[in-house]
Amino acid sequence: MSDKEDFKMSLLEVKNVTKKFGGLTAVNSVSLSVNEGQIVGLIGPNGAGKTTLFNCIAGLFCPNSGEIFFNNFKINGKQPHEICEKGLVRTFQIVKILNKLTVLDNVIVGAFLRSKNVKSAKKKAEKIIDFCSLSHVKHAKGSELTVGIKKRVEVARALATDPKLILFDEVMAGLNPKEGKEAVRLIYKIRELGITILMVEHVMEIIMPISDKIVVLELGKKIMEGSSEEVSKNEKVINAYLGVKS
Repeated sequence: MSDKEDFKMSLLEVKNVTKKFGGLTAVNSVSLSVNEGQIVGLIGPNGAGKTTLFNCIAGLFCPNSGEIFFNNFKINGKQPHEICEKGLVRTFQIVKILNKLTVLDNVIVGAFLRSKNVKSAKKKAEKIIDFCSLSHVKHAKGSELTVGIKKRVEVARALATDPKLILFDEVMAGLNPKEGKEAVRLIYKIRELGITILMVEHVMEIIMPISDKIVVLELGKKIMEGSSEEVSKNEKVINAYLGVKS
């Protein structure tokens, strides 16, 4: 989908979500929306609350207050597997694949969410492995892979669940320039499948050009939402990244 005006209905709605850990408010009344077909970037300095917000959306944390709707279903308080069954899946900043299993078996694990027998799950997994340019390592064990390949395996496993929306948590972290370019191409290919993307990323030269909208967090609060151009020129955002008090 190339025309930014052509986005459909809102797929994800986060409404005034707050998450506290004791006396620390990690996410403070944050609201955002992601429309079908969008790539939305979630950025902010370290400690801004980005991964905590992802964990609330994906069901790893239950918000203290606020509501989260995915595809018109209220999902806060639901278990991660229930949310995944609805079509929302995530990857992790620190890659989490099954190191003792092969690439093929890792992706089959994801395929089992929808495919109830090994034959159909394997067929689906092999198709996704090819889509993600992983065929050359499909019989290698997770422990034998580079960080870049492991991240792509995690993406492939997420795709095997037939998601409507994927949360990418620093999918570019630890990648060399070549791997970074390959990851960007894969993200575009995923959107061409009709899958919506919300991604946390620190590499600004990557997240800015590919995002249809940017949401900026600082100290748990949303301080800005807009186009890449608007965000890059916003004084609050500049101050947040440079540590300048306005």
